Amino acid sequence: MKKLYFYFQMYLIAITLHSASFQVTQVPDKIAIGQLDTAIPVEGNGWFFMNPGSPQEKVYDLSGQSWTDSGLILRTYFYVHQTGELHLGLRAKTASGSSLLGLRFRDDNTEVEIGNSDYEKYYAGTYQIDSPGYYHVDIEGLSKETLEYAEISDILLGGPATGKGVNFSDEEFFYWGRRGPSVHLRYEIPEEADDVKWFYNEVTVPEGNDVIGSFFMANGFSEGYFGFQVNSPDERRILFSVWSPYETDDPGEIPEEYRIILLKIGDDVIARDFGN
Repeated sequence: MKKLYFYFQMYLIAITLHSASFQVTQVPDKIAIGQLDTAIPVEGNGWFFMNPGSPQEKVYDLSGQSWTDSGLILRTYFYVHQTGELHLGLRAKTASGSSLLGLRFRDDNTEVEIGNSDYEKYYAGTYQIDSPGYYHVDIEGLSKETLEYAEISDILLGGPATGKGVNFSDEEFFYWGRRGPSVHLRYEIPEEADDVKWFYNEVTVPEGNDVIGSFFMANGFSEGYFGFQVNSPDERRILFSVWSPYETDDPGEIPEEYRIILLKIGDDVIARDFGN
């Protein structure tokens, strides 16, 4: 297993959205498009939703998913730090012909026609943001002249509301954004600690924050970690993993002198090779 070293901070898109009110302002396309200077890659920040907000809601990764079903909603997340006007658009193309897309930003709907086989910027609308926070854009397919509705590379933002920056996953962090947004804290080993025998952490999860699918890591190090995860409303699992410093994803390739050997496990503990 390759060693991964990383240190970053990003806002958790857990998906609690701040409330805000919006007003639509008509802005000429040629003016607004020039102000759409923040590009949020859909690849690292978007998902396909089916029946969002309902008990039948399903979420799909973009990888390998064709946009042929009118029931699929392309949802992309971002965080703005400042109030003010927000210009909204997208960068998209079609394989051939034209497609009509419905774009929804909170409670407002607009339509955008895509009709170019090369990527082009399209303006969708201007909104008044009254409070900083998490927001998302939903795009649905209304009509198409080819197999798929469109290929959307980026959601485009501009205007005063982006003046203090916009948070989203850029290409460097696509992997972490798609596997699950997270916050990592790192500490440096003191220089005088030349032979560390053990170290100790504690993690307390506040009541109500044990969201299904969450993982809370305590003791993390270069070749392993310990933590606990939330598998269902009534199931929790304790995890402890140690992997070889030998760089491979196939346990069978690890030389004997680099292998991690199981010495002992307790009752009801499942132990498996790390890999594959």
